[in-house]
Order: sequence, then structure tokens, then C-alpha cells
Amino acid sequence: MKEVAVALLLLAALVTGVHLSGLPLRLLSGPAALASAGAAQQRAAYAHSARLAERALEGLEPSRKADRIKARQLLALSLYKQGLYKEARPHFESLLKANPKDEEARKLLAEIKKKTK
Repeated sequence: MKEVAVALLLLAALVTGVHLSGLPLRLLSGPAALASAGAAQQRAAYAHSARLAERALEGLEPSRKADRIKARQLLALSLYKQGLYKEARPHFESLLKANPKDEEARKLLAEIKKKTK
């Protein structure tokens, strides 16, 4: 799971063009500290990583729409696999707005709606 958090951070850095040397070290050391954390702390850390990635997505230029959609898709899938269904739902909904024919996103959104009732 800590690999997923680091991957999200790296994805956000790649998409926005931010160099890792500019990131605070505590952000990079956070996923490593999750190994000894409890389940509630782990979920909170993953949600925090998701919020950081979301902020990075919002900062993209409109001309990079395809990159934004791909990054949102990766973020949504990552949140879904971590069990953060409430956090993943808006990302799947926006993916369907951007591409209504995306059957995978539609299927996963239906599963999320069932699990969050």
C-alpha cells in the first residue's frame, strides 16, 4: 500500500512538472512510516495523499486535458483499490462526464454506489 501512496505522489509530480527536490521530505517519508501505523492512521494518510494528488490535478492547464483525464483515472482506480470508495466516487463521476462511453468507469461507479449505501 505504501507503494501506491508513493506512486500517487510521483504521478502528481510528473503531471504537474514539479521536481521532487522541491517537495518537503516529510511527504516522501510519510508512506514509509505507514508500515508501523494503525489502520485508521493508514486510511487517513492515504486520504491525505489523495487530496494532494487532487490539488495537483486541479492545477493542470486546460490544454492538457488528456493528461488530466488519465491522471484522474489512475487516481480513481488507486482510491478504489485502497477501499476509499467515498473519495473515489467523484473522480469516477467526472470521468464519466468526460467520456460517457467508458464502461469500466461506469461499472466501478455502480459497485461504489452499492458499497456506500
